[in-house]
Amino acid sequence: MGKMDDANSLTDFAVGEMMSAFEQLRKSVPAPQEVEHPKGFSWRYKEQTIQQALLLKLFRLISNLDAARVLLSLGNVMECGALKRLLDEANDDILFMAAPLLGHPKEDIHDEYLRYFWEEEFDVPGEPMKSTQKRGMVRRDKIQAYNARVISPTDPSTAKKVDSAIFKTYSGYIHGHSQHIMDAYDGKEFHLRIELGMRLYDATLEDFLNYPYRCVMASSFIAYAFGDRAVQERLRSAYKSIGD
Repeated sequence: MGKMDDANSLTDFAVGEMMSAFEQLRKSVPAPQEVEHPKGFSWRYKEQTIQQALLLKLFRLISNLDAARVLLSLGNVMECGALKRLLDEANDDILFMAAPLLGHPKEDIHDEYLRYFWEEEFDVPGEPMKSTQKRGMVRRDKIQAYNARVISPTDPSTAKKVDSAIFKTYSGYIHGHSQHIMDAYDGKEFHLRIELGMRLYDATLEDFLNYPYRCVMASSFIAYAFGDRAVQERLRSAYKSIGD
């Protein structure tokens, strides 16, 4: 079995375990409700709790992991790289959001993050051109600095450097930097589809094999934050089996 087969098998397993966890955990929070606006209605979590936010982050994590695998299998390596950057960000966000529920200090930026997360994109429903608000955000380096203090209290500086390096690896695929676009060039032509056996494909595939493990581990943090030990242990067993 080739490495792409391994990637498909690991991702199928990870997505299945994570979706099972998602379905179980969403039973423990109030369900979304209809919120009316001039053009109909949208579904929203009205309570806007940290648990509901983590649940949505979990669903996005699952979706991105599955989509990254599909793009990689089709040879869309640059687009897969962009999704891997989103997966790195989601993993950061999940640890940041869950940590205070796991006994780590809560800081002002947690309330700020949650407020921005729930904020609607437009403050004039149904009239985006009339909207005046601009969604804020908590700077990524602040999130990474907090996570570094959680992961490595004795040496947060090194932990932050590692996280920043991982984060930067695929940022160019998001922003369309020249070096990352040039990855599609083989010395003779530019390839829309990078094929198995080409250096870029093989390196991307090798790195992608780490993502099912990391995503299931992040999911276990969410289950732990929910206080659902059964789901947490199932996810813990899942990422251990992936690691083996």
